[in-house]
Amino acid sequence: MEGRRKWFSLFRIMVAIICLSYISFALIQIPTYYDRLEKECVTEECFASPSPPPGVDALYQLGINESIYALFYTVLDCVFIFGFLVAAFMIYWKKGHEMMGLLGATLLVSFGITFPSLVFVAVEKDSFLFLINDVMSLVGWSSLCLFFVLFPNGRFVPKWSPFVLIAIGILLLLNFIEELPPWVMYLRLVLTFCFLLYAQIHRYRKVSSQVERQQTKWVVFGFSGAIFGFLCLVFIPLLFDHSIFENGSVLYFMFFNSFIYLFMLLIPVSITFALLRRKLWDIDPLLNRTFVYSIMLLVVIGIYVAVVWYLSNMFKTDDHNLAVSIIATSIVAVTFSPIKEKVQQMLIFKMYGEQGNPYVVLALLGKKIQELQTPEQVLDQVVQTLKEILRLPYASIQLLQNNEELILAQYGEKQSEVRRLPIMYRGVTIGCLLVAPRSPGEAFTKADEKLWEVLIHQLGPLLQDLKATEDVKALNRVLQTSRERLVLAREEERQFLRRNLHDDLAPRLAALAYTAAAAEDLVEKDPQTVKTLLAEHQKMILGTVDDIRRLVYDLRPAAIDELGLVAAVKQRIEEVSSIASTSFSYELPEKLEEIPPAVEVAVFRIISEGVVNVVRHAQAKRASVSLKELEDRLVIEIYDDGIGFFEKKEARTLGGLGVPSMKERAAELGGELTIEKRIEGGTRIMAWIPLIKEKEGERDENDTSTISG
Repeated sequence: MEGRRKWFSLFRIMVAIICLSYISFALIQIPTYYDRLEKECVTEECFASPSPPPGVDALYQLGINESIYALFYTVLDCVFIFGFLVAAFMIYWKKGHEMMGLLGATLLVSFGITFPSLVFVAVEKDSFLFLINDVMSLVGWSSLCLFFVLFPNGRFVPKWSPFVLIAIGILLLLNFIEELPPWVMYLRLVLTFCFLLYAQIHRYRKVSSQVERQQTKWVVFGFSGAIFGFLCLVFIPLLFDHSIFENGSVLYFMFFNSFIYLFMLLIPVSITFALLRRKLWDIDPLLNRTFVYSIMLLVVIGIYVAVVWYLSNMFKTDDHNLAVSIIATSIVAVTFSPIKEKVQQMLIFKMYGEQGNPYVVLALLGKKIQELQTPEQVLDQVVQTLKEILRLPYASIQLLQNNEELILAQYGEKQSEVRRLPIMYRGVTIGCLLVAPRSPGEAFTKADEKLWEVLIHQLGPLLQDLKATEDVKALNRVLQTSRERLVLAREEERQFLRRNLHDDLAPRLAALAYTAAAAEDLVEKDPQTVKTLLAEHQKMILGTVDDIRRLVYDLRPAAIDELGLVAAVKQRIEEVSSIASTSFSYELPEKLEEIPPAVEVAVFRIISEGVVNVVRHAQAKRASVSLKELEDRLVIEIYDDGIGFFEKKEARTLGGLGVPSMKERAAELGGELTIEKRIEGGTRIMAWIPLIKEKEGERDENDTSTISG
C-alpha cells in the first residue's frame, strides 16, 4: 500500500510537470502568434490560421487594421485556453488524489492548448518547435482516448479495450514518425471515435451505477454539444454558399471562430461537473434537446440537399439557382415543425416513458387490471406499470398499519434515494407511494407530478379497502389465537381433572368399597377389627372430601363466592403476609360493581400469583397491592422494593404458574399485563382487564361454563 502511494505521488508530480510544460510552451508562443497574424497571415496563407488571408483592404473596409485583427484572435485563443486551464486546475486541486482527476486535468490542458490556432501558427516555421507541438498533440490524443475508456470509475471496460488502445497508439506513433496517407488517418479517426463511443455505451448499459451513469451523461452532453455546434457552424453555411470558407468576410470568420470556441467550452464545463459535483444536476432535459436538434440538423441538411439535387436535375439548373434554394428552404420550413415534434416525442418516450400524458398511463393501467381479482394483484400491477412505462428504477406502495409501514407491492431494486408521496383517504394519510428518480439527484418533471396527483386520488379508496381487509384479517388472527388458547386452557383443565379423578379419587373410592366389604365379612366374627377398619374408612373419606374441595377451589376459589372478590383478595394477601417476612400494604375498593365470574377469577389468580412471587423471589421488605375500578376496566398494580425477578425464572413457579400464566389470564379476557423494573428499585407489575357488564340471567350460565371448562 505504501509503495502504491509513493508511485501515485510521483505520477501526480509528473502530471503537474506535463501540464506546466504545456502552459509554459503556450505562453512563450503568444508573442510569436500575434506577430505572425499581424505581419504575415493578413496577406499570405498560414498553416492552421483562424481564417484565410483577408487582405489589408478588407480590414480597412471593416474599419480595423492589422494590429486589431491580430489582437482579436490572440485574445480569443487566450480566453479559450484560459477556460480549459481553469477547469483543469479545479479538477487537479479537488480530484488530484484520484486517477480520473489527473487524467481529466491532463486532457483539458493538452486539448485546450493544442486545439486553437495559437501554437500551430506560432511554430510553423520552426521545425524543432513543430516537433514538440506534434508530441503535445500525441499526448493530448492519448489522454482523450484513455479518459473515454476509463471514465468514470478508472477501470478498463470492456476488458479487451487496452489492446485497442495499443493499436491506436501505434498508428499515432507511425504517423508521428512518418506521415501516413490521408485515408489511413481518416479511417483511424472514424474507428477511434466509434470505439470510444462503444466503450461508453457498453459501460453505461452493463457496468455503471446510477451515479456513474449520470456522470457519463454530463460528459456525453459536453462532447456531443461541442460536436453539434461545430457541425452546425460548418455545414449550415455550406448549404447556402459552397465557397464560404474560401471567400468569407473578415467579420464572418470572427464570429465563426468565436462560436466554435464557445461550443467547445462545453467540454471543460461538463467534465468539471461530472468529476466535482457530488449530486449532479438533472442533465436529461439538456441531453433531450441536444439529441433533438442534432437529429434535426441532419434531417434539415438531408432534406435540403436532396431537394436541391432533385430540382437541379429536373430543371437542368445550377445548384445555386435562387428559385431552387427558395423551394428547398420552403420545404425544409414546412417539414421542420412536425418532424421535430415526432423526434422529440420519440426521445421523451425513450427517456421518460409515457409520463407526458398521465391519462394514457391510467388508461393502460386500467386495461391491465380489468381481469385482476384481488386488491393485492391490482397494487402489484400498478407499481409494475409505473416502473416499466415511466422508466423508473423502483416503485412501491406502503400501507400504514398500527404505526408501522407495511409494503404491499414493490417492483425493481430498492434505491437509497426515493420520493415519498402520501396516499390520503378523506383527509387521513393511510399509506404512501414510493418512487425512485430515474437517476440520483434527478428531479421529477411537471408531467410526473401531474401523474402522481391523478394516480394518488385513484389509489386512496383502493388502499382504504385493502386496509379494512387487513384490519379484519388481523382481528381474525387475534380471535383465532384467542380461541386456540382458550381451547388449550380448557383441555389442560380437563386433563388436570381427569388425572386427579382417575389417578387419585378413583383408587380411593375403590379402596373404600373393598374396606366396606371386608368390614361386612368381619362384623360378626371380629367386631374389634371392624371398628379399626371403619376408623380408617372414615379417615380416607375425609381426605377424599378435602381433595374434592381442593379441585373445586382450583376451578373457582370458594372464597370469592363466600366473601366476594375484594374480601377474598384481602384474605389471600393476609394469609401470604402472615407466613412471610415481607410487609404488605394494600389499597382495595370497599365494593365492586357486579363483574363477570371469569374476570373475578382472573383478578384473584393474578393478585395471588403476584404476591406469592414477591415472597418467593423478590427478597423485599415492603410490597404494595392495589385494585382500582375505572370506567371500563379493572387495574391491578403490585410493586415491591426487592431485587427484582425475571420472567423465565418465574415461569417455573408453583404449579407451573407464573408471569406467563398471569399474562395469559389477562390476555384471554382482552387485557394486558406488563412487568418492569422500578427506577427506585424493585419490580412493578401492572395489569388491566376490560369490564363487560352482564345481565343477571347470564351469570349462572357463565358460572356453569367456567366450572365445566
